[in-house]
Amino acid sequence: MFGDKHNISGMFLMQRDNSEALGGSSDQLLPYNMVGFSGRFSYRYDERYMFEFDAGYNGSEQFSPDNRFGFFPAASLGWIISNEKFMKPVTAISNLKLRASYGKVGNDQLGGLRFLYLDNYEVVGGGFSGSLGAGQLINQTMVANPDISWEVAYKQNYGIDAAFLDNSLRLVFDYYIENREDILITSNTRPGMLGLPLSVVPKLNQGKIKNSGLEVELSYDKQLNKHWHVYAKGAFNYNRNEVIDLDEVPLVDTERPYAYPYRVEGFSIGQPFGLLIDWDSKGHGYFTSEEEIKNSGLIYEGVQPRPGDFVYKDVNKDGIIDRRDEVPIGYGQVPRINYSAMFSVSYKGFDFSCMFQGVAQTNGVYQDWGVYENQTRSGIYFPIHKNAWTEERYKANETISYPALTTTASASLRANEFFIMDRSYLRLKNIELGYTLPQEWVKMLKMQNVRLYVNGQNLYTWDNLPFDHFDPEQTNPMVIGINKVVNLGLNVIF
Repeated sequence: MFGDKHNISGMFLMQRDNSEALGGSSDQLLPYNMVGFSGRFSYRYDERYMFEFDAGYNGSEQFSPDNRFGFFPAASLGWIISNEKFMKPVTAISNLKLRASYGKVGNDQLGGLRFLYLDNYEVVGGGFSGSLGAGQLINQTMVANPDISWEVAYKQNYGIDAAFLDNSLRLVFDYYIENREDILITSNTRPGMLGLPLSVVPKLNQGKIKNSGLEVELSYDKQLNKHWHVYAKGAFNYNRNEVIDLDEVPLVDTERPYAYPYRVEGFSIGQPFGLLIDWDSKGHGYFTSEEEIKNSGLIYEGVQPRPGDFVYKDVNKDGIIDRRDEVPIGYGQVPRINYSAMFSVSYKGFDFSCMFQGVAQTNGVYQDWGVYENQTRSGIYFPIHKNAWTEERYKANETISYPALTTTASASLRANEFFIMDRSYLRLKNIELGYTLPQEWVKMLKMQNVRLYVNGQNLYTWDNLPFDHFDPEQTNPMVIGINKVVNLGLNVIF
């Protein structure tokens, strides 16, 4: 610091890492090595204006000597508006700060693979002659790519920090953009005439994914009086990602075009695709007779429909229902929205707290759920099956909420808008009630603190799935969902 208003600080570090993995293949047992140099310079003026510059120059053995080192700078600016003179009369605002940052970061983790800039060979059995190489064959398991380098991400962040009412009410807001580039991928457009299987083709730094979103956090923390204290906090996060480039091969058919030739690029990660159901059909989405199936003029690829199966829309108008008619439905498997809320209150020795957590704008494909129930576990029924299509129910104009049941393959049990379901949920994550004995009682027992409590975890979940026999976070019915837990406890400190 120099003068009354200027504050300067700096730092320089050198780092060398040498670590070993436990188990794994022979190349993974070799020590991992990395060396890096990093520095930071910061300047603050009059506790109002701030600037910081950070930089790293890192080297990794994962890359060839020509690409081993990467330079990763970052800079940030800040302005504490609440320290300006014109803000002094505004007593309701305790703190108000604007900030912005931009930086570049690198990643040298290659999904468990190592030394991809070198050719890799393995000795395997089954040689042509027992007298050559002890009867062994030498296979090339990876073709080298000497140009492999760091995966990088360019990150922007713009934020506001604010506090009100003597810092009891706080707000944090962030808007961010992240462009990931040079993601390591396996080439999908290399021609097969090269004579190399896909597993041997060199990896490439070609992938690109864009992320953007916002985060908001609002909290209130107040000691109301001698006995009452309250705390509440809510958080909201919205993120949207888009795959820009993963070397996807488009689905091309000049005679019978695909409605969507790309299924990855241009969409969110895990975007589900499926067939659309013709809910405006005579049977309100279901075939009602063999005659109707015959007169529909539709040809189903694979399993043929029967009465009670879905009527699908022929999106590409070629008269055939197949993968060419699949369209993007809903959102990707990665939730775009994550949110949570917690609340706690204490009065004398009593305390109570609870927390809610949820996600929204996310879909999952559940046609395997139908296959599991109807085929591999025939005879097991759930409430949704009680309203399955039957001829009697249809003629009686009763509610139908599921296609005709079957223990064999079904035209309905494939990815479609019925089985691509909304995985949004709100969960009561934690709830706890406790009582701490008064100190005069505790001292009589020769103790420092005694607290009784009862709590529960994952006690209830609100979701949009048409069934309740497994958790909305799971997309596989064979996976055990989150357990409900109730605890009754006593904490004693001597």
